[in-house]
Amino acid sequence: MRKTMVIALLLSLGAIVSGAQQPVISADAKDTEQPVAHAGADGVTFPVAIHTSEAKFTYYARENRISGVCIVELTVDAQGKPQNVHVIKSLDPGLDENAIKSVRKYRFKPAVYKDKPVPVLVNIEVNFRLY
Repeated sequence: MRKTMVIALLLSLGAIVSGAQQPVISADAKDTEQPVAHAGADGVTFPVAIHTSEAKFTYYARENRISGVCIVELTVDAQGKPQNVHVIKSLDPGLDENAIKSVRKYRFKPAVYKDKPVPVLVNIEVNFRLY
């Protein structure tokens, strides 16, 4: 069930992608893996998740009934791999670590600007729910 929720969230990246109204293009975009465009801006497509991984609950979180959303920020590079993965909304130290481990395994169809793949900055919500 959680895996389905994560996949659904990734498919709706438009609601959780950070960015500006206009694309920001670096003059030396070929030499950097920093985000050079903002997904959803004029002409920049969103990255599409093609492989996801389920984040695991920790024993401590399960025993203490900790649940909620951890928000992870990352750059999807031009090859569709996550880079610079870090938590921007913490839930629990153990769950945060597991969210990062899980998101690092994701693979994306990269964002495209002017028919070329470009790295973009995105936020991904990782849901931890006890059922």
